[in-house]
Amino acid sequence: MITGDGKVGWRARLVVELSLIDTKTLWGAGAALLVVAALGAAANALDLGIAGDASMLVSVAAADLGLALLALGWLAPSEPASPASADESVVRAAKPAAATSSSDVRTVEPEPVAVRRKAGSRAGARLQPADDKRYRELAVFAGRGPIPPSALEALWGSQGLSSERIARFADQLVERSLVQRGNDGALIVDEQSGAIGAGSVTGRRNVTAAHGRLVDGYRSRCPDGSWSQGPNDGYFFENIAYHLAQANRARDLNRLLLDYDWLRAKLAVAGIIRLLADFACQPLPPDVEAVDRALVLSAACLAARPDRLASQLTGRLGGLSSPGIDGLLDQVRDRAPRPWICPLAPAPTSPGKSRRSAIPRHDGAVRALAVTPDGSRLVTGGDDHAIRIWNLASGRLERTLQGHLDSVRAVAVTPDGRRIISGGTYDVVRVWDLASGQFEHTIATQAGCRAVYAVAVTKDGKRVVWGGAGSSVQVWDLASGRAEHTLTSRDGTVRAVAITPDGRFALSGGDGGTVQVWDLETGLLVRALKGYARPVLAVAVTPDGSRVVSGGHDNTVQVWDLESGRLERTLWGHTGPVDAVAVTPDGRRIVSGGLDRKVRMWDLSDGREIASWSPESDPESDPELAVMAFCAIPADSPRVAYGDSAGSVRVLGLLEA
Repeated sequence: MITGDGKVGWRARLVVELSLIDTKTLWGAGAALLVVAALGAAANALDLGIAGDASMLVSVAAADLGLALLALGWLAPSEPASPASADESVVRAAKPAAATSSSDVRTVEPEPVAVRRKAGSRAGARLQPADDKRYRELAVFAGRGPIPPSALEALWGSQGLSSERIARFADQLVERSLVQRGNDGALIVDEQSGAIGAGSVTGRRNVTAAHGRLVDGYRSRCPDGSWSQGPNDGYFFENIAYHLAQANRARDLNRLLLDYDWLRAKLAVAGIIRLLADFACQPLPPDVEAVDRALVLSAACLAARPDRLASQLTGRLGGLSSPGIDGLLDQVRDRAPRPWICPLAPAPTSPGKSRRSAIPRHDGAVRALAVTPDGSRLVTGGDDHAIRIWNLASGRLERTLQGHLDSVRAVAVTPDGRRIISGGTYDVVRVWDLASGQFEHTIATQAGCRAVYAVAVTKDGKRVVWGGAGSSVQVWDLASGRAEHTLTSRDGTVRAVAITPDGRFALSGGDGGTVQVWDLETGLLVRALKGYARPVLAVAVTPDGSRVVSGGHDNTVQVWDLESGRLERTLWGHTGPVDAVAVTPDGRRIVSGGLDRKVRMWDLSDGREIASWSPESDPESDPELAVMAFCAIPADSPRVAYGDSAGSVRVLGLLEA
């Protein structure tokens, strides 16, 4: 019987064991023991050398055991029973327990694998030939976990089997102990059960063909043949790549692994670990291998934020080119959610390159950026005392300018695109020829200012405005090198300067927490925009000159009406000081970044945050990556460039449609 704790009683077990015993073996063993007992009895009767009490005891024991084996042989069936009949014996033996409550009756636990395998091999021989062939095709599922009915229908549906017929066949296999059924009703095929007959050449061919039929069956269930829209039945997304490989469809698998729709769907359904497992099914061509390495580098990020797949792939594969990767990135840009901050240059850690050689970089934090008026080149300054000039179209470093004695904290480009103005720590303000990279001259000594933190040039190219650690804003004539105004700042150290598009006003922000507006003709303070209790770190002006945008040490971005000096709104979202702000050339968006390692895009009209992006940190450079500087890039589609504390320079596209 079946006891309340779900165990099978001894009578039921005896019936099962007897049904699986070979009766000829029992009779032979019993007869042999009786012969031994007879010989012992004869020895004692004739008083031979082996006679004695011990010999008599052995003879009696052998006789008893022999008679017991003969009795078991008589009780057992004349032929070994199949597992199905054995199961029926268990049921018959368990009938007395039927009167107990349902809570006391539990399903019989599966038999040990060794017993099931022995019984199953005998029962398999009794299947009809067509059913036996189908049973052997279950090798495609061996070791793949629970198999839902939809997977069996994908495998056998093309053979004309209905869902009901497939369900009955599955039940038959379970009854014969050829497969197991899980708690959720799905079949489970272990490695040994599924491998029966698969070792021969013919068997391997049949299994390969079955893998192909399973793949075709699943594909017919995908709308428009799109793998990413396949059934989420607990098996398809988890295993279809494996079956493509086993069906020798390498080209189809490679196309699958270069399909952004599939990568996104698989990541959402099964997670990054199972997605990476798809790439381990077969040897990979270079472009697919590059995608695999990009996903490995992004695994920690994607495990927490699967929605960042588009940015991760674009950032890490942007420096590579092949038909497969180009097609994948085109898909990413088309499918990515809008609005989207899209990296347009490879990340510091990209597939196939070492961290140090991925892209050129500053040896230290990037402190300042400026772009040429035509948007073709980017100028950066950093803690390595160097100024670097980058080609924005190719991402190539064109030249490095050396001459500053310490960190380069500020750079600007004249409106004609011919000269670079730079300033730094413990140094003078320098003028460089952008085309040749040659140093031309200085336009000012620091006159007691220990550092220059910000530089700007008027739109007509006539004046240079700079500020730093000397509690003043300096205005110089660029052509003559003559100082026009020294504007005494109330803010102590000046951290940021900007000039309105019409060239009338200069704006400065500093440690006093105020944005000051200066008249460049008179040198007088026009107004002070007071909204911060802590230092102002960044200032920008909208292209129409109507608004001022500032970033501060209190983690906020503030928008001001320039004419009235009124604070229009405060933008909350950053969790660290805001070191950099920029306004897109169309005047519709604000971009900000800082110590919280976030780049955020805001709608200028209503202050709403519409997108964010997290730069990649290079653990070998700086475990606390921060965005240090921004500049907007003139272009048909909005773009900004930023520099970070690890020395990397990146370009971001701001996509909205």
